[in-house]
Amino acid sequence: MYQAVLLPSLDWNPCSEDQAVARVLRRGQKEESVKVIRYILLGTIDERIMARQCEKRWVASRHLD
Repeated sequence: MYQAVLLPSLDWNPCSEDQAVARVLRRGQKEESVKVIRYILLGTIDERIMARQCEKRWVASRHLD
């Protein structure tokens, strides 16, 4: 049995999505029992938002390491 985090619309700020996932994990779930489902439509702004999120996560990881 797993819990799912459904993200029907992407946010320009990836930390908002991380916070939604963290809320489920704080409820005592193990990381492997949480499934994150992102809805991304091809050919829409969702693709640009997802690419920007990846860039932001990469920049943050470079500066936090």
